[in-house]
Amino acid sequence: RIQERTLELARANASLQEDINGRKRAENALRESETRFRALAEVDSSAIIIYQDDRFIYANPGAEKITGYSSKELLGMNWWSIVHPEHRDIVRQRGQDRLSGKVPQSHYPVKITTRSGEERWLFAGACPITAGGRSAVVVTCLDITELRRLETEREQLNERLATHRRLESLGVLAGGIAHDFNNLLQA
Repeated sequence: RIQERTLELARANASLQEDINGRKRAENALRESETRFRALAEVDSSAIIIYQDDRFIYANPGAEKITGYSSKELLGMNWWSIVHPEHRDIVRQRGQDRLSGKVPQSHYPVKITTRSGEERWLFAGACPITAGGRSAVVVTCLDITELRRLETEREQLNERLATHRRLESLGVLAGGIAHDFNNLLQA
């Protein structure tokens, strides 16, 4: 009977050791995954933020560069303090839709106000996550301010080009009429 019990204990011990090894592998994989995420987030030039209950709980250096606030300042701020007033309603609605399980547009342009008061355009993407057992949102943002400025400038140039072409056509028409009128007068 002692031998049977010893054999049972040995099997239970082997099973526990296997469980311990599995947990250690899972913990190592989790640590490696977190290290990769941190490395990626820290070197990415786009803003990566996580907010929970309207408060920033994570902001990478890209967020600092785009917003003008330090990471420490951002962590004490309300998310809505950087969203431009013209865009708060649409951002709030998309956030509520996302948290309630609806599938809103996942990427969209949004305007923010930087620390210096400058308005910047971002192309934002958001996804709900769980942080500390509670709902949170991870947001990635690319600064498209310069792209928007160039698009506006291109539209203005296209309008000016169209105006010049209309004036050129009018000039050619007027020249043709003057030439025909001159021919009639010569005769």
